Amino acid sequence: MIRKEIEKLEEEYAHKQLGVRLQEAKDRSRKKLEELKLLEDSHYDYHKKATMQSEIGGLRERMEVTRKPWA
Repeated sequence: MIRKEIEKLEEEYAHKQLGVRLQEAKDRSRKKLEELKLLEDSHYDYHKKATMQSEIGGLRERMEVTRKPWA
């Protein structure tokens, strides 16, 4: 009888351990997804800024070209 109780307790303990491990894995996964989202946002912002800088450079060149005939 004691042996069955010990086995039952060991099963419950193993089940709880699996639950804890599963929650830890979910937490790690959520954290990695948050990190990925931050990296994606950062990449998007960098690309957007680079595109804007390129467009501004093009506008400046066109302004200089149009200004030369007036000077």
